[in-house]
Amino acid sequence: MVQGGLVEKWVQDELDDLRMRVSRENQDEASDGGGGVQVAITPLSLDHLQGAFIILLSGGALAAFIFLLESLKSRISKSSIM
Repeated sequence: MVQGGLVEKWVQDELDDLRMRVSRENQDEASDGGGGVQVAITPLSLDHLQGAFIILLSGGALAAFIFLLESLKSRISKSSIM
């Protein structure tokens, strides 16, 4: 796909669409007299993604705990058979 140029074409198409939308928005603001609502775009930081990291770490800790329980159970069941 990369050698065929598809990825480059998709990126170029998306950039063209973005440029058209921005130019339309700029034209609309110019025709409105610049009184439009400005939306600030804030980049995501670790504070914004803290909940996702907590869920990820909680799931990993739970999986490790269950794995330890299963390992202990199998050792106990093997020792009781012998």
